[in-house]
Amino acid sequence: YYRALFSYNACGTAITQASDVAKLEIPSASDIITITAPTQGDITTSDCTASTQVSVQAKIADAYTIKNDGGGNLFGYFLQYKDTHGTWKDHATQKFSNNANNADKKLTINHGQTASGTVFRVRYTVTLTTGCEYTLTTNEFTFTKNLPAEPVIATPQTFCQSENKTLAGLTTLPNIKWYSAANGGTEVLSSTVIPIGTNNYWATVTTNGCESTRKQVTVTVVAKPTAPTVQTKTECPATGNYDMAGLVTSTVPTGHTLKWYAAATGNATTVSTVYRNKTAKTTYEKWVALATSQGCESDRVKATYVVDITTQPTVAAPAANLAINCAD
Repeated sequence: YYRALFSYNACGTAITQASDVAKLEIPSASDIITITAPTQGDITTSDCTASTQVSVQAKIADAYTIKNDGGGNLFGYFLQYKDTHGTWKDHATQKFSNNANNADKKLTINHGQTASGTVFRVRYTVTLTTGCEYTLTTNEFTFTKNLPAEPVIATPQTFCQSENKTLAGLTTLPNIKWYSAANGGTEVLSSTVIPIGTNNYWATVTTNGCESTRKQVTVTVVAKPTAPTVQTKTECPATGNYDMAGLVTSTVPTGHTLKWYAAATGNATTVSTVYRNKTAKTTYEKWVALATSQGCESDRVKATYVVDITTQPTVAAPAANLAINCAD
């Protein structure tokens, strides 16, 4: 409220008089702009390949005129989002900056390009022919993705170096992505061969374009052992059996075992003992590998054990007249 004061001198007397009280009304943004679009509620989706249309519409009060600067009406609809610092930002593309009064428009939220938990609102801004600018914003609404559950992949897993296991071989599930870290990091190709040692990877599954949270999968690759060294041995017949493990000259590390095979290839295993009470010369050949506690094997080497029945020669002495000539 305002009034005017008048001061003057009448015949030497100072007189002050006030005018009647006058009310000066300054319109607020809500007096100028009326949002006529329906109220947008929170958005929840399980389809990250789709998008949501947000209806936007507002009317300028009849007593006011939208300014036109020659390039169009200065009346805009703007989709805004709250950044990680809590500051409102205009969406780069979702806006209409030249609108007729009460124009009905649609702003789009692309599910695949929007992080779950993003908070939105719509900003309406108008400049009037009076030069005054007014802004009114809608209620806030939150965009939420119903992400799929993390993939069910066994962990930990252990393999041998000889298997050349890749990330793709850790699961039969489709649409799996692998990462080098729990957050951020880089995507790792599923064709990547897992190196020797203990390795951590993080897997996600994608359903309808929505990617799950990451699950840690620990994979250990056991190095291929060094093949044992062996010797060949020949003995005379004897009672009982002979254990060909005695032909191995290299040390068997703690936690490792020798595994015996009947051939250089194939899966037919055999025992390491052989029968040595033979009546004919017999050669035994077996193949031996060094195996870790996880069952990882070295290359096979052939071990040979011979039972030789050859008898020593006999020499008959001459009956008489044996002469030895030392000069010869």
